[in-house]
Amino acid sequence: ADPADGLRQAKRLAMNDAVIAVVGPKTSVVTKAVGPVLDAADLAYVSPSATNATLTDGSLRNFYRVVASDALQAPTMAEFIGDHLDPSTVLIVRDDEPYSQGLAGGLEAKLDELRIPSRVVDVTMGQESYRDVVLQVDPTVNVVALPVLDAHDAVRIVDQLWAAGKYPKLIGGDALFLKAFAVPGAYVTTYRSEE
Repeated sequence: ADPADGLRQAKRLAMNDAVIAVVGPKTSVVTKAVGPVLDAADLAYVSPSATNATLTDGSLRNFYRVVASDALQAPTMAEFIGDHLDPSTVLIVRDDEPYSQGLAGGLEAKLDELRIPSRVVDVTMGQESYRDVVLQVDPTVNVVALPVLDAHDAVRIVDQLWAAGKYPKLIGGDALFLKAFAVPGAYVTTYRSEE
């Protein structure tokens, strides 16, 4: 998820006449960096995972995605929590990746709008100890939301919660819709259409 590397790769692809479209980039940060290069080369680019809502504001002419933006995913996640998880207080675990920042912010705002109590704990991608998260799960917290980018981080968080004898309901963002996050009983979001 390095924008500089993405830019180098986009320039390489843009110069190749055999390339007619690009699958990617993976992250919103890289998409913002490479978009102008791919647009200038008149290449369509389709991301399987870039969710930042501003990517489809019209500034990136040839950008498409096959996942919901944070602006759609966060409210859906909050509504699911309210409708199906019987929340008393939701702990939102937010990492330092822009994906997590955007989704966690939208989730927190929608939970507030729904009058569902929540609080946020910040973590760093790749950290080993999630003691701060475990300590935040007190008797008032019965749902932990994991809008984190890395499934291995999410699994470490759950493992440490369970090792401490804490078993809140768990829900993750679409980035956790992977075999690596095979946590029994956990939910992950995908976009649902109203149609």
